[in-house]
Amino acid sequence: MNTVFFDSKMSDEARRRCLYGGQLFVYSPTWSSLELCRLARELAAEAFGSLDPQLAQFSLPVERYVEILAALKPKFTTRGARSCSPGYSTSLAAIPKRPISTCPGCGPQPTGDT
Repeated sequence: MNTVFFDSKMSDEARRRCLYGGQLFVYSPTWSSLELCRLARELAAEAFGSLDPQLAQFSLPVERYVEILAALKPKFTTRGARSCSPGYSTSLAAIPKRPISTCPGCGPQPTGDT
């Protein structure tokens, strides 16, 4: 039987064991996660223009949709954030001041499975 943990305070090691065992963890929004979502919405809206990013796949030819996503993906990575369009005020580079991996208590150290 699986368990859904809400805002769990268990140790990083215990949480990782549970995750790899199929358990689910749900956390309240953090500043970092909200900023990441805001950035994703902003970049997607810019990429798809007048189309709703959530519905664009239904109104575009597959090739065009893939083309847009291929251009969007590098803008959403730390490396690609540096290459965003000139004057772009927001990128992932601005978010690591409070990285998601440190909220709430997750360490950035790799696991044996990564």
